[in-house]
Amino acid sequence: MDLQKAATLYTILLIQNAGSLESLQDLILQNSTMFQTAGCFRRVNAVEEKHTIVEEYLRLKQQEEGKTLDFWADYLLDCEEQPTAAVSLEDVFATGLSSLPPAGK
Repeated sequence: MDLQKAATLYTILLIQNAGSLESLQDLILQNSTMFQTAGCFRRVNAVEEKHTIVEEYLRLKQQEEGKTLDFWADYLLDCEEQPTAAVSLEDVFATGLSSLPPAGK
């Protein structure tokens, strides 16, 4: 796990464990950039809203990661299907291999 993901996970855990509205609001303000980037930054009026914020943040991040995976899957498929493409799989992964190894190896 990289440092950024560990910090994000720690922040999410702190928010889930917030015991008061004031501490929840402070945590959200301290990490406002994280929530703004995900598109779920908003004012909270009750400590119970912490579950909604965490669920929304995780759902949006999962959607974002899914889009990234879909993009790369399409890109790699295009590289395989178009041998005359400007970029080959060898270029993408820069392994130095002259051919692709069998799948699953």
